[in-house]
Amino acid sequence: MTISIGTPPVALTATADTGSDLTWTRCFPCHDCPLQSSDLFNPELSRSYQDLNCNSPTCQSLPHSSCSVDGNCRYSYHYSDDSSSWGSLALETITLDSSKGRPAIFNNFLFGCGHDNGGTFKGSGVVGLGRGPYSFLSQLGSIGRKFSYCLTTNMMHSSKLTFGGDSTLSGNGVASTPLVSISDQETVYRVTLQGMSVNGHRISLGDEYCSSCHGNMIIDSGTRLTLLPQSFFNVVALAIDSAMQHVVSIDDRSSNEDLHKYCYDARGISDVSLPNITVHFKDADLELKFHNVFMPGDGQDVWCLAFAAIQDSDSAIFGNVAQRNFRVGFDLHDDKGTVSFSPINDCSIFPS
Repeated sequence: MTISIGTPPVALTATADTGSDLTWTRCFPCHDCPLQSSDLFNPELSRSYQDLNCNSPTCQSLPHSSCSVDGNCRYSYHYSDDSSSWGSLALETITLDSSKGRPAIFNNFLFGCGHDNGGTFKGSGVVGLGRGPYSFLSQLGSIGRKFSYCLTTNMMHSSKLTFGGDSTLSGNGVASTPLVSISDQETVYRVTLQGMSVNGHRISLGDEYCSSCHGNMIIDSGTRLTLLPQSFFNVVALAIDSAMQHVVSIDDRSSNEDLHKYCYDARGISDVSLPNITVHFKDADLELKFHNVFMPGDGQDVWCLAFAAIQDSDSAIFGNVAQRNFRVGFDLHDDKGTVSFSPINDCSIFPS
């Protein structure tokens, strides 16, 4: 996602992540940054940059915050894949493109000026699209109560992300499932996964796979794979593998044995030969295509199952591979909210 920070505005591209709240970018000076200094945000060149005092309620309410020797707020943010960012918590002016033809400007926007960052993030940082009080969406006000994205399978084209009224999903083929909150401080987007079907055989996700299936899956644009409880994953993966017997199976476990256990010769896979795979959310069934189920493996002409296993007690995750070429819409206007899915032939040309 491209946003502009500061005065004058500096355009930066960051990972749009529905699984986290804090928006941050790599800032000068930056330790061990892979980008050139010209690609970093320099707060000294912005007239609107303002460090946040460590005594402010915002600083004190942020987890893992601390004070610098000069009394300014420092943040430390960590992600499930061991990526992290550390730096100064500050207020700035954020500028976004608008469908009305003129830029949308938001002043006193809370963000992290990252001086020490590590991990797998693409671009300059992260735009936190979670549900928390300091997320990017919360700071947009009413505009942020509704947003949608359409993730492309073609990495040469940009995916589409919209906020406000243009994010409404309607018409035939739209499937909606209610969002679930399991705590008062919920920041992620939880839904209820009821099961999956492989060639019409439904594998239900009941008590044998999770102690409480209510709100058991997170919709996460920042996680690549779809992560399923270990015991449920074993049954689903075996069912898919059995249905793929006409395709040559390939041992592609050189780098990650768990991830690349179910791999196949890509020359034998297509939407035609792929078994019918449907994800069953509460009130919403999603039929997955080839590009939602498989991703390139390590070897040439090798494609591997884009699902992986987690502990049975952990929340499942619907990753971004499974979401590609769906328009995914989030509506947070009521207390519970919904997430909706609409299949799109090609998100790289949406809207046509």
